[in-house]
Amino acid sequence: MHISGRNALDNLGKPKASWSTARRRIRSRFVLPLSQRSFSLSTDDTILTLGSCFARNVEEHLAKLGCNVPALSFHIPPEERITERPNEILNLFTPSLFRQEIEWAAEIYDRGRNVTAADCAPMLFQLRGGAADLGLARMSPVSSERFVARRQQLYELYSKAFTADCVIITPGLVEAWFDEKQNRFVNTTPILQRKLIEENRFSVRVLDCGQCYDELRATVEIIRKRNASAKLIISVSPIPLRYTFTDKDVITANQYSKSALVAACQQVCSDAKIDYFPSYEAAIYSSNVWDKDRRHVRDKFVANIVAELEARYFHGANDELPDSVTLNFSHRLRSMLWGVR
Repeated sequence: MHISGRNALDNLGKPKASWSTARRRIRSRFVLPLSQRSFSLSTDDTILTLGSCFARNVEEHLAKLGCNVPALSFHIPPEERITERPNEILNLFTPSLFRQEIEWAAEIYDRGRNVTAADCAPMLFQLRGGAADLGLARMSPVSSERFVARRQQLYELYSKAFTADCVIITPGLVEAWFDEKQNRFVNTTPILQRKLIEENRFSVRVLDCGQCYDELRATVEIIRKRNASAKLIISVSPIPLRYTFTDKDVITANQYSKSALVAACQQVCSDAKIDYFPSYEAAIYSSNVWDKDRRHVRDKFVANIVAELEARYFHGANDELPDSVTLNFSHRLRSMLWGVR
């Protein structure tokens, strides 16, 4: 980023640039930082949501607005899931997984839209209970026929990125398991009963900011190549790590993860029609955010997030502060810089 001196001074004159005005907003129970909005949305739009359980929360609230949310139509039978949510295995966590799954769907989309067993082979791992999919949030072993059929369902969902009006991407962490044999990232933790499902095959790669940027940038380019008019919103999931595979304190590891993602996401969002939405920052500065486990956010907080997203994108709300605040701040700024009393 390179900002001219004149533009820097103009930016300084905006009330959102000062911590003294931010301090007043932080006193409220719900704080969502101001952000740039480069497009608007309609309740008739199709919005594809990609991310962890935070994305699952958001899509339920978007559906209440009337939007077409394809992820809510993805259902798996009860025997393939642990929770009551029928699309729980859709959770994606690292930037590498977003790129990998969208890239996989794009290859099938370009050639003819039918998933074959060969398309699914890189994700396949045979367990005693059946065929496990290492690209899912849970391995959920099934029959070989169901394995391919479920991948067809995934393709039909992920390929919506190439026709949707808007894609919302919410990465959440940077500790990524990697399959050294298939040269692919793994979505689920390849551990059963405290043992790796195969010795010497899997490792953990902790992504840095540059790698996060490259993976997110690649994801956007894959989508835009097939859907040039797609609008994108990128937001870091506030859900912290459940545990870390590094030797760091989980609190430190989580802060590194979120910091790398925030920096990478904001850099990606410098392009047209890609907006950064500050969900993570809202969770950090708001109160009464977390459930008792201190990991998952309260439904009311998610509702507040989506209400703000609705106000900004569906009703065209201004992202600036009220005029009275602007005028008062501008006067104080002139006094500070030029001694005007």
